[in-house]
Amino acid sequence: MFEVRTDMAVEAHEIASKNKNSPVDGVIFEEEDYSGYKMTRVEIINETGEKETGKPIGKYLTLQTGKLWEEGIESLNSSAHAVASLLLELCAPFKKSDKPILVIGLGNITITADAIGPKSVSHIIVTRHLKEEMPDIFSGLGLFDIAALSPGVLGQTGIEASDIVKSVAEKLKPAFIIAIDALAARDISRLGCAIQLTDTGIAPGSGIGNKRSAIDHKNIGVPVISIGIPTVVDAMTLTANIVEKLGASLDDISKRSSLEDGVNFYVSPKDADRISDYMSKVVGYAINMAFHDKLEFEEMISIAN
Repeated sequence: MFEVRTDMAVEAHEIASKNKNSPVDGVIFEEEDYSGYKMTRVEIINETGEKETGKPIGKYLTLQTGKLWEEGIESLNSSAHAVASLLLELCAPFKKSDKPILVIGLGNITITADAIGPKSVSHIIVTRHLKEEMPDIFSGLGLFDIAALSPGVLGQTGIEASDIVKSVAEKLKPAFIIAIDALAARDISRLGCAIQLTDTGIAPGSGIGNKRSAIDHKNIGVPVISIGIPTVVDAMTLTANIVEKLGASLDDISKRSSLEDGVNFYVSPKDADRISDYMSKVVGYAINMAFHDKLEFEEMISIAN
């Protein structure tokens, strides 16, 4: 049986709900208006919900932003503020004033659709070195202790990203980790138009069938908050989604086997470069706003850039 590939919990819930034609056991699903954006909360509360959706137990917050990259600086400000608020909500149980935060930008910066993580890190205002070298000055700046890292991908380094992250975490002993990555979606309308935050960590490459060792509390030993933006959809999933919208099923297609040959083919929007550049700013600025909250927006941008 064909399996839809998606990293989005809201889509996994949609699929499970449609298959059952009833509410999904073990899942709390809510929709609300959040700072002018549509926001969905999917909370998987037990093993039943985990099995039904294929997603780990935890909270998944998805902000539907629309095509922000077609808008101006005001949308950048408002969307980053919304993401910052959601981020603070998820990290509240873990945040400690005497421990640093480690931000990880996952992905391959040389591939546009996979560059969200590393590009986001380039917009983070890192401060750990200031605290280490100039503690008196740092204490008067009103900034938080943040370190950031882009570990690359296995094909570039020969080392699993999770191994690099674990080694750095053992040295820094952060209160928690924020991992940023590009995601795979089921619905092409979500590409570049949604931001998912979760307290479950992340398994790099899982949405495109290239699952690596998970970066989560269990593997790293530190709580992991992940922020992801969908940038690709695999060809078979895209085909299935389009066929479904036409009221048919892949089971009705006589040449289904030929379609399945495209299972390793992935599609990204024609505006992938603009999406990557703009949305990485949204995420990077959101992290700055959440933890360097004494900086004005314009001041933060001038430092981050």
